[in-house]
Amino acid sequence: MENLKQKIDEIVASGKCMGLSMLKNTLNVSELEICRALDKKDCTLLEGSEFDRVWDFLCRFEKLTFFIEKEGNIFELGVSVAPGREGMGYFNLFGAGSLNGHLKKESVCKIALLKLPFMHLVSYQIAFIGKDGNAIYNFYLSRYEHKHREQDLKTFDDFLNEAA
Repeated sequence: MENLKQKIDEIVASGKCMGLSMLKNTLNVSELEICRALDKKDCTLLEGSEFDRVWDFLCRFEKLTFFIEKEGNIFELGVSVAPGREGMGYFNLFGAGSLNGHLKKESVCKIALLKLPFMHLVSYQIAFIGKDGNAIYNFYLSRYEHKHREQDLKTFDDFLNEAA
């Protein structure tokens, strides 16, 4: 673990553009292993059982960037997140103008709240991690003209303090 932490620290200090999935691919380990090796100031790990609490937190933001990476393909969507409801074995998302879908909450093993450098800026990421140790999907705080809104940063930090 210490060796992994050193490698992560070296990559971050080098100024290379490295988000969680890029670190995983470069170091050939799972995203959960990366999260566990990060300093507590950079990553807070929650159990998957905290899904509802984290989802309520996501609903506090006007807009988030929804991110799915699969086999090197990356989708990024600017979305709002609305409360979901249980039904037919899914956590169902419905809402005009917001992210819609059907999620399997039990597929989420851990939820990581991260602050990582990416493209020479800090990215604020919420990663929903599956049983294989890798992100199923992610949300990022959206940027407006290359900056995060102060209220969004406060909301993120307040939740981190609650979660600690």
